[in-house]
Amino acid sequence: MKNITKSGLSAMLALAVSTASVWAQDAQETFKIGGLLALSGPLGVLGEDAQKGMDLAIEERGGMLLDVPIEITWQDTESKPQIAVQKATQVMSNGAQFLVGSVGSSETLAIMKMSAARKVPLLVPLSSDPSITGENGNDYTFRTASSGDTLALVAAKYLEQLAPTSIYGVASDYAVARAGWEFAKTELSDTAEAVGEDFPAYGETDFSVIVNKIANSGAQAAYVGTGGSDSIAFIKQAGEIGLLDRVKLVGPNLVDTTVAAGAGDASIGVATALRYDPSIDTEANKAFVEAYQAKYGELPSQLAGDAYDGLKWWMEVVDSTGSWDPNDWMGAFSGHTWDGSILGTRTMRPCDNQSQHPSFVAEAVAGPDDAMPYVMNILTEYAAADIATECKE
Repeated sequence: MKNITKSGLSAMLALAVSTASVWAQDAQETFKIGGLLALSGPLGVLGEDAQKGMDLAIEERGGMLLDVPIEITWQDTESKPQIAVQKATQVMSNGAQFLVGSVGSSETLAIMKMSAARKVPLLVPLSSDPSITGENGNDYTFRTASSGDTLALVAAKYLEQLAPTSIYGVASDYAVARAGWEFAKTELSDTAEAVGEDFPAYGETDFSVIVNKIANSGAQAAYVGTGGSDSIAFIKQAGEIGLLDRVKLVGPNLVDTTVAAGAGDASIGVATALRYDPSIDTEANKAFVEAYQAKYGELPSQLAGDAYDGLKWWMEVVDSTGSWDPNDWMGAFSGHTWDGSILGTRTMRPCDNQSQHPSFVAEAVAGPDDAMPYVMNILTEYAAADIATECKE
């Protein structure tokens, strides 16, 4: 040992530490996932659907990842960022190898700072705030959901097809919704006059004043940037005054089968930029819909499909590395193209860790029976290349 140089000894110690680390990683008895979802509050109805999708994705793997059982701990963020931070801290302290969540963008933005600080990867299959993979992005956060600016662009492109000369804007009073309306308003400014706008509080239940303002504005169409229970309340109250007979409602996340079921017949004809629908014609989606119906006795909602597909993709990449090192997972996911998606093909853009994939516009229509009272009818599809927004590195 006397002949070993200082640098040589350092190298041996580094190798020993590295080897011990690998052994420790290989000795894991379970793969721990921290699941952070709004299961109550304004976004609770969406979180419940998302959990169903992700539970199915885990079940289809036999509940295994890297040859050990998956242990996922679901935590209710209650649609509140401060609660999301508390729950994220709890699951990371309990050894979660990665986090997945949440529904609300404000929750996700709070969580991602903590996960990056602790070097724990975060998968975002639901939240749409552009800053998640934009100015607030980090190397540990990967989003499989569509960015809000992409969804706003899809809604604006569809509104351009409808060619209204006057439009009213409604956006819940939080950053991503306001930014979506501003983006769409700019896109439409050459052809449609904005005749009014309102920014109701997040979690609003009374939209009666706003729907009457729209009715009296002369608008031919309305861009509506609400989601979850807010959308249900808005659509119901719009239906009560027959607004849909005069004004076309279009939004980036306005309606899906879950919202339609809550809003009832008033939802028929409401259109939305849609990230997922059971009618998408891919073999992977057909298999997913069949499995989802067998497990839950219903068709998957938009959020269920989004969550299922995002988590399935991430887990397949993690498993393909054969490694317990998160750096290997992240390196493999960045730039990865996946042809097994229920949407067709996805690519994880390496410049900002944002998934690039097709998007759709659909409207709610009456379903075939009591079991499926409402379904979504796809009106048009946009290829990923046609709706790609600038990478904000």
